[in-house]
Amino acid sequence: MGRPRLPSQTKILTGTFHKYRNPENEAKFSPLKSLPAPPRTLNKAGRELWKKAGPELMRSGVMTSADIPAFELLCIRYGMGMELYDSITLRETVDEKTGKVKKVRVSVSSYLAGKNSQTMPEYNAMKNEFQAVRALMSEFGLSPSARNRFGVPSEQGENEREKEMRRILDA
Repeated sequence: MGRPRLPSQTKILTGTFHKYRNPENEAKFSPLKSLPAPPRTLNKAGRELWKKAGPELMRSGVMTSADIPAFELLCIRYGMGMELYDSITLRETVDEKTGKVKKVRVSVSSYLAGKNSQTMPEYNAMKNEFQAVRALMSEFGLSPSARNRFGVPSEQGENEREKEMRRILDA
């Protein structure tokens, strides 16, 4: 299996676009003008990711209207992973002085102490969710290594290379 194909917009941002290498009839989507409200399908952590990462993806020109379902899936998976993480690491304890129940966070390693991680379904589910989140995040350039592949438009507008690429695309 070879390298996955990249859309022209990604190639333009990274400076590797060549007109002769790209199909003439590639689907083109315009960047979003405003981010929709977070869908009701998202939990608290998913909504927080939507509100933090969504505007950044719009500003960088990576997110289009066609990407909303994939971004929603990323936020759903992230929210599920965080719920699983909380279920593993949050423990209820009773305060001896006041008698009130409070939540205390323990580390994953202390939770796994003396247990086999391969036979713990909640740990495996959390691990699988975070692997899926990592893969989806790299699709949007939301990890340090993936972000390194993208250039971010400058505040002053298009630079000379972007103007040249836009001229090539419009020709």
